[in-house]
Amino acid sequence: MAEGVCVSLDGGRPLPVHPVKPFICRQWPFLPAILRDPDELEHAKTACPGLDPDCRHEDFVEAALGQGAKEKDG
Repeated sequence: MAEGVCVSLDGGRPLPVHPVKPFICRQWPFLPAILRDPDELEHAKTACPGLDPDCRHEDFVEAALGQGAKEKDG
């Protein structure tokens, strides 16, 4: 995971509350619209203090891909 993508992630592991959260909440911040569009990431940065304002879209997408792989591996 790229450093500084989200302060709420614990070493790249999902938070313990994720299994009981609604699906869209478990996806945050890796929503499809944000992953597709760099402008959407910029909008999300203004709404979420946990997103690093200096994070590049490419690093954000890379972190999302890494997060998905970790969740599959359990």
